[in-house]
Amino acid sequence: MSIYHLTVKMHSRAKNKKLHALRALAYRTGSRIIDPVTQHIYDSTSKSREVIHNATITPSFGPAWKDSAQALWQHVHQSEKRKDAAIFREFECALPKEIADGASPEAWVRLIENFIREQLTPHGVLVTYAIHNKPGNPHVHMMCTTRHWTADGFGPKNRALDTFKVLYGWRKSWADHCNAALQRAGRSERVTHKSFAELGLQREATTHVGPAHVEQSNPQYAQKREEVIARNKKAQERNHRRRLERQRRAHVHLRAGVCGVQMVRHIGSWEGFAPANQGAQPSRTYPLALRSKALDDAALADQSDADARRQLLLAWPDAETAFNVLARWRETLGRSWSWSVFLRQYKRIRKSQENPLAELLAKELMWVVSRAHQRLPDCLDAADPPHVIRAAFSVKEWVGKNKPQLLGELEALIEQAQSRLPEFRQRATPSAPDVQATALKVPSATFREVLVSFPELSHLGGSETDIVAACQRLATAIDRPFTPEILRKRLQRMTQGKELPEPINNESLIESLLIKDLVFAAKRRPHRLAVALRAVPPLRRAFFEELVRDALIGTVREPNHAQAARALSAFQQLELQARWAVEQVLTPQQLADFEYRRSCCQRLGSTYTWQTFQADINRLAGSPQGWQRAWWDELVDQFTPTELKSISAFCPAWYDRSSELWSGMRSTPSKVTQQPGDRGHAQDFRGQQASFTPMMACKPA
Repeated sequence: MSIYHLTVKMHSRAKNKKLHALRALAYRTGSRIIDPVTQHIYDSTSKSREVIHNATITPSFGPAWKDSAQALWQHVHQSEKRKDAAIFREFECALPKEIADGASPEAWVRLIENFIREQLTPHGVLVTYAIHNKPGNPHVHMMCTTRHWTADGFGPKNRALDTFKVLYGWRKSWADHCNAALQRAGRSERVTHKSFAELGLQREATTHVGPAHVEQSNPQYAQKREEVIARNKKAQERNHRRRLERQRRAHVHLRAGVCGVQMVRHIGSWEGFAPANQGAQPSRTYPLALRSKALDDAALADQSDADARRQLLLAWPDAETAFNVLARWRETLGRSWSWSVFLRQYKRIRKSQENPLAELLAKELMWVVSRAHQRLPDCLDAADPPHVIRAAFSVKEWVGKNKPQLLGELEALIEQAQSRLPEFRQRATPSAPDVQATALKVPSATFREVLVSFPELSHLGGSETDIVAACQRLATAIDRPFTPEILRKRLQRMTQGKELPEPINNESLIESLLIKDLVFAAKRRPHRLAVALRAVPPLRRAFFEELVRDALIGTVREPNHAQAARALSAFQQLELQARWAVEQVLTPQQLADFEYRRSCCQRLGSTYTWQTFQADINRLAGSPQGWQRAWWDELVDQFTPTELKSISAFCPAWYDRSSELWSGMRSTPSKVTQQPGDRGHAQDFRGQQASFTPMMACKPA
């Protein structure tokens, strides 16, 4: 692929006492040159294989010896008398290998000479260049004179080219010339001279290593080279982790874009999904109306929480108590918590322990130490002192090995928790605090002072707790801070802008405060909408859903926006969009057909993607026997009895495999006449999702 590389080096006697212009010329052009003064022979013909072209670019005026590269650089060497003189300036540039092959370098020659005539010749610079076509590394060396060229020969030194501003101009110009050459060749690749920071990429640059053969004779160079290699390896590992994190975020944002589009289209529809079919045959009925993706996520999340709670209570009788303890911990530290999250955490721990709650709390404390150690003091309010002490002692050894600098803070946490033990033992509190009481912290006196400082709110009385709790709940759901100062500013804006509701009561004030956060979530964090809608007061949820719909109408994002496009390939984006589009309109039983199809295709040596699944549904939606059975009937017609026997174990249970088609007695299937308007049991959703490039139907490789 095309890469960008341009370095400019100044070769002087101050850095290399043995520097000679003719020797440098022989090395770069792969030739044999005899010094006419000393009769010394500079032989670099061993490099002649990789040097496929060399030339000298000179003006039309001046002495005739300028047209010979050897004579030119002999005069350059003789004109510099100082022992620290700069002999020549060298450009080393990577060439895009897409625009020319090794046997025909005309495109490279045109690129190089265009750059020289635009950037160097106007400044009186004479250039000899040589193209090296090393395998996988085509590049060019340009030897440039350092003095002005006049009609009589060399003039004074050209100091105007010794600035960084000129260097930056050269770098940009070379990138522009490379891109122009790629465009002339009809290639889509482009290069850039900009750094990762200028491009807005969170990627760490690596350092050029240099040739390996030099380290055999230079131990200091070898040591430096090893250090550079080690630094580059660490940088590559960090870049890999960042790339994985970008891909994870891109999945979230890509889904958020799809959710926003679907919410605008379908938020007004309240019809639910068709009940799951329990029979052997797939259902022939299908819901025509769709709910919004965010609302469906909320419903599915509630269903998922109920299933997770049921599983945990069967496996762990004390799961309810543990859930309440962990809910208090997570909510105090501003982290989300649900039965689904609890189930995932429970599956990761060692079940052999007598008290799984202790290990779960230890893992939570490890997260605080490694990710947010500044919040260690908050752990005292997140759990009872015995739980904090036991968790701290459990992770003490781990902290000593991995975070020794935080060991003092952990010991201070243990001491503070131990000091609270007597007071805790004196209190007669239930061992399992009520989840409603621990879901949110009681607003502090600071919040209360903010609310009572506004005369317009003085009549609300003791309802400050409900107001602050509602705001905290929504702020936590969308990962947004909520502090007394934020509350004060919001109330000031509402008072000055006369935005306070009429009449002012507890419910109307909560509604006015939540509107800002919910609109923010709709525009900036649509992937948190499902959680945000669950956090609003249930009786006013319909109002807030309508508000979200109005906010999203003007802010719909395309699914393949910039962040997803950088982190995910086009195929991955199409796969994600196709999958979410299909999941919106199919029941779980119908979605299970995808896994059956993919398993069969893998058995037959081919692949089956979500894009193919979506295209097949649209293609077979009008089949009288239904889109599911129609696909399997097509499969039977395409393959031999031997191949069908090999995939019989992967077919769904509702499909009849005992027919003569599966037993090897193949017969020609009768054609079924499709009735006009008969769309079977499948919903054609081509109008609800962007069109995708149809993929070939599943066939053996």
